[in-house]
Amino acid sequence: MQVNNSAAAPGRRSWLWPGGIIALLCLHTVGMLVVVFIATRDPSFSVEPNSYRKAVAWDSSRARSQASDQLGWTASIKAQRDVDPLGRRRVTCELKDKQGLPVVAATVRLEVFHHARAADRQQVTLTPEDHGVYSALVPMKRTGTWEIRVSAQRGNELYSTVLTENVEGGA
Repeated sequence: MQVNNSAAAPGRRSWLWPGGIIALLCLHTVGMLVVVFIATRDPSFSVEPNSYRKAVAWDSSRARSQASDQLGWTASIKAQRDVDPLGRRRVTCELKDKQGLPVVAATVRLEVFHHARAADRQQVTLTPEDHGVYSALVPMKRTGTWEIRVSAQRGNELYSTVLTENVEGGA
């Protein structure tokens, strides 16, 4: 006597196509999660912090930028070639006013990041050294192009600028 399995086979086969589609969707979801994980863990990938808030406040930001330009201050940055054992360099910022005189008694802050690692940002407050010269040890082990965002405040005067500095390595 032969057993007829043809009745059981269509039931099992009816799940092959939906099961295959569900498996492909799950595989796609896992693949997208892996891509998101890699993209968000990569230190060379960066999104400007608070970009939406900055975009909404663009008018007031532009007004501050124009006031800073009218102030007439200039900043120059110099990073030492030599790196200490902790990967820091001495960074100096020289501030001058419209007449070329040193800007003294200001609070100077820097936001620095390497172009290849824009997600790794450092915030540093500089200390006054000489007339119009401010400095600090800044974690800048990498050589190459760094973006340095300078903000200086003296009383109600606020100056800000963005500088790009090519940092060379020490021997």
